[in-house]
Amino acid sequence: MISLQRRNPGNRYVFEPEVLREVAHSHLDLPLEEMIPAITRELAERYPGLIETEPTWFYSNAGGTMGQVAMLYASLREYVIFFGSPIGSGGHTGRYRFVDDHSVVLDGEMWYYGEGDLRRTEYRQGDSVHLRRGEAKGFRMVDGAYILEYARGPIPTMLPFGLADTVFSTLDLTSLFRTIRLYARHVLRSTRRRRFTRSRV
Repeated sequence: MISLQRRNPGNRYVFEPEVLREVAHSHLDLPLEEMIPAITRELAERYPGLIETEPTWFYSNAGGTMGQVAMLYASLREYVIFFGSPIGSGGHTGRYRFVDDHSVVLDGEMWYYGEGDLRRTEYRQGDSVHLRRGEAKGFRMVDGAYILEYARGPIPTMLPFGLADTVFSTLDLTSLFRTIRLYARHVLRSTRRRRFTRSRV
């Protein structure tokens, strides 16, 4: 299959939210335990050499929310992850002034509300959620939920929010080191890939 990088010459981003949504939707009929590997395999086919096909799950505590993350791709400008919890959680989405965040609900329900909203907005399997730059919401994973999440923008600007709960509350240094190590590994891999691609042009 042709790499999508070659289909978008001059595009500074590798991934498109519409493509990720299409891939997710094509596997929603599977049980979650089969769905996540199936989505991972198809993304690896569509984006050769970029997707981590056997991602490591690790805890994430941010904005009062505890969940787990499997990182499929990360660079200084993008990331693609699975995120969720089998028992539910909720808190603050974060307010990312320079990053757009796109999600597709794979399993369960996600509830959101914005400032001034008196009632929640409910998202279920297959629904898409777009958190625009500078926007923040309260959210809840109801009982249990999982999403495929794509962030686009200067990713390092998200790290203070993403790591603050761990540093100042849970003190889970194991998860902190895993997060930093895995993100750094992905960034180095994406940088090498970009240099290699440029050298062949």
